Amino acid sequence: MRQFTTIKIGYSVGVYGCSGEYFTTIYTDGSKNGSFSFEGMYGAEERVNSLMREKGYKQFYTNSFYGRMTRNDRTKYIQSEYTAIEYIKRGFKRSQKELDKEQRELDKIVQNMNK
Repeated sequence: MRQFTTIKIGYSVGVYGCSGEYFTTIYTDGSKNGSFSFEGMYGAEERVNSLMREKGYKQFYTNSFYGRMTRNDRTKYIQSEYTAIEYIKRGFKRSQKELDKEQRELDKIVQNMNK
């Protein structure tokens, strides 16, 4: 059974009272599980959830606790809602651009280790 849930993991306070919201979507297709995190403004989770439902996933609800996230709390693993939507459309596969960026970061780490 294909199912998913999206939980709010935090928020940030921005300029003029605007805030960003941070979410994690957890999904399963019966044989494999996965998750991805994304950020967006008001309504981001519904735009991502809508596409998951279009892809044949049944939404289930769960509760969570969340709090304010500072700049230091955010990691490179939180993507924008638009990147999350593209990730779903690609069948939960990362783009070549993302893979290339990760490879460059790994190459830098190896170079620094060899110094």
